Amino acid sequence: MLRHTSRLQRVWPQEQLAEISGRSERTIQRIENGRSASRETMKAVAATYEVDLPQLMEIKDKDMLISLTQQSHPDGALALARVRRIKRFCIQLGLDATIMAGLTLLNLLTTPHSLRVQRPALAWGVALAVSGLSTFDRLPFVTPAWKRRQIETYLDRRL
Repeated sequence: MLRHTSRLQRVWPQEQLAEISGRSERTIQRIENGRSASRETMKAVAATYEVDLPQLMEIKDKDMLISLTQQSHPDGALALARVRRIKRFCIQLGLDATIMAGLTLLNLLTTPHSLRVQRPALAWGVALAVSGLSTFDRLPFVTPAWKRRQIETYLDRRL
């Protein structure tokens, strides 16, 4: 149903389309190969291309896909992907804080003289810090600029 011409017209590698839509790269590959996808996945892809789900479901003609991709701006899609990454990080932060609070409470109730929760909390904190640095583009090898340079090198042209 969804053809790769739409993604290629925007010069989006499958990885970027997956990131923008919040789906896995494998899911994008399956859709592009004509396999069925869940309604939620199709909603995410439709939102990425800035169309309604019924419009996306009606798209079968290659020319329609190309005209669809020329209507929207890729910077908006990149901003949407960034907001989604930040949202996922904030949700994960809330879950992690809740779990660590629960583990600490359990530790204090069962063995108040020995804090066994320190090591897991430290490991979890380090993982959370790396995730936060990545989410907010503070790690040098995972920033959008670095990814873009890598894509340009691979394609041997500027995007």
